Amino acid sequence: VIVTANEDQHSRLYTVDPDAAPGSQVTAYTYSPDPGASGTGGVHTGGGTDAVSIYNGDIFVSASNPNDGTSAAGPNPSATAVFEVSLDSSTGTAKLSETFADNAPATDGATGQSTTLNLGDPDSNAVVPESSPRFGGDFMLDGQADNQLVFAGPFDSPGNPTLLTTLNLSHGGTPAGVDDVRWAEGSGGTLYVVDNSHNQVLAIAGPFQAGQAFASLDHVGATATTTELDSVDLGSGALTAFASGLGKSKGLLYVPAEAGDQAQSGAKDSGEAAPDSSTGRSEPVATNGGSAGNEPSSTSKPSAKHSVHGTKRSHRRHPRQAHRTRRRHHKPGTARHRA
Repeated sequence: VIVTANEDQHSRLYTVDPDAAPGSQVTAYTYSPDPGASGTGGVHTGGGTDAVSIYNGDIFVSASNPNDGTSAAGPNPSATAVFEVSLDSSTGTAKLSETFADNAPATDGATGQSTTLNLGDPDSNAVVPESSPRFGGDFMLDGQADNQLVFAGPFDSPGNPTLLTTLNLSHGGTPAGVDDVRWAEGSGGTLYVVDNSHNQVLAIAGPFQAGQAFASLDHVGATATTTELDSVDLGSGALTAFASGLGKSKGLLYVPAEAGDQAQSGAKDSGEAAPDSSTGRSEPVATNGGSAGNEPSSTSKPSAKHSVHGTKRSHRRHPRQAHRTRRRHHKPGTARHRA
């Protein structure tokens, strides 16, 4: 397991091996260079590190809270949006390399027009499963305060992604941002949702639509709106409520059902939910790092049911959550810009 701590500055990276001998289960790494230290080049972002994904066998970490001295309202032109990380256990060093910049050229995923990234808040990330109706096999970066998802990949060589596509997010027609995004890899399995304000983890059982994308809503316009888990239309970027009534939705984790298992439904005191349309797999060794509360990081028929239950310490809560289904059509992929 790979863990990051202190997402804003003074970040550290750790690996955790539960099977190792006591006292040897956690290994601490120091970043080289420190992204928060002064210096030139893309790795000196002035910020920290956040979510982790394993993409094509390599480690990639979001370059969170960039602050390299440029205007906070504009891009940080010298800052990389994502670090590639190489671990040296003999020295306890996590060497950082650049990938694409916060102001790299890209393609607008809805219009097909050329655009330029304007990232000020790289946050969570994920690897898009092949079952996704769009962007399958890509690396996804969430620009939380930027109201945008960025899809990259594949990375041809260290520090050199090939194609970048943006997907601007909206909720009811208003620009919106999300805290985390995960895909359902198949129709079964369980989607876990951190409810930060209630100090609990909700478990939402399938059936899902294979490749369906989910996001924890963070804000709509300038208003903090954290009570929803939304489905994501990967064609338009529209967010639609899938589960409501949460206190503060944060990190997400999808766990596929084991072979032979059937999707859970009708659990004791569970709520029922019908899925909305849209679009999973987070790599099993990747974790969501960051501040407290972020850690665990097609069309469906309205008759489908989901069981929802939460845990908090030694007792359970069972929020009842109703959902509606809406048909959405995904736009075909467009040409994408090389960074």
